[in-house]
Amino acid sequence: MKGKEQMSVNTQDMEVVHRVLRRESRLPAELVAAVAPGDAARAEVIADHFRVHRPGPHSHHQGEDELLWPPLLSRVDLESEIEQPA
Repeated sequence: MKGKEQMSVNTQDMEVVHRVLRRESRLPAELVAAVAPGDAARAEVIADHFRVHRPGPHSHHQGEDELLWPPLLSRVDLESEIEQPA
């Protein structure tokens, strides 16, 4: 890219966060299925965990929309990247 300063970005933290969010999104169904019938105490622990986790993916992606995508999109010319039909 001529005339534009290149910025180095370490995406390792983002990879870890996405891995954790995917893992945590799979867990509720597995954990609920493992609760013994009538075990209200265990069901409440799992419900509390889900209440904490549930807003995480939304707020994470909202943060990406506000903080990540604008700088990334400013570095590309989308019109020039789209192949025009012959």
